[in-house]
Amino acid sequence: MLADASLSLVSIDRHPAVERFLGLGQLEPEQLAALLPRRAPVEPRHLQAGQEAWQAFRAADTAALESFIADDSGDLPFLGAALT
Repeated sequence: MLADASLSLVSIDRHPAVERFLGLGQLEPEQLAALLPRRAPVEPRHLQAGQEAWQAFRAADTAALESFIADDSGDLPFLGAALT
């Protein structure tokens, strides 16, 4: 049941083994596993930010997305750059 799920988040913008870090997809399984101690619980504010980003991304024009990026709350610190 999803209500019982425990979500966590690993949020980084660099990795010492990757010169030009673009995202977690560049990492080897061992490198990803080493990040697990840095994970943090996903909180309602993270889910809210994600929902707002998705709504802005799906909007008929780019104004909503531009506004979301400009007003970034910092709850998901790398989301604005990823959307840009």
